[in-house]
Amino acid sequence: MAKGAKAEEKVFVDLGSMPVKTKVATDARIRAVTVKQFGDTKTLIDMAYRGNVVVMDFSAFEDTDQAKRNMVKEFMKAAVDISGAFMEVSGSLMILAGNGMPIDKVRLARR
Repeated sequence: MAKGAKAEEKVFVDLGSMPVKTKVATDARIRAVTVKQFGDTKTLIDMAYRGNVVVMDFSAFEDTDQAKRNMVKEFMKAAVDISGAFMEVSGSLMILAGNGMPIDKVRLARR
């Protein structure tokens, strides 16, 4: 150290004592819905447009397979419109998310 230079003091900050806002007020929710017919399409898309994540269970779907395929097409269009995401998890489970929220399908590794 050169003459006249002072040693730097180390200052430790206790992060536990600092206030941190972790909750954000929002109306967005995760909506779990049992879908029974094609007529539910508009309501489900409206939920996503309001920023919700819509988890749809098609196990009790009463309409035809063609109606289900048409719904999927509408959900895919809506996902593009709202910068969201749509994923078919299985034959009876689908997710539509709004506001740019991505959906990741993760496989757990077993040892």
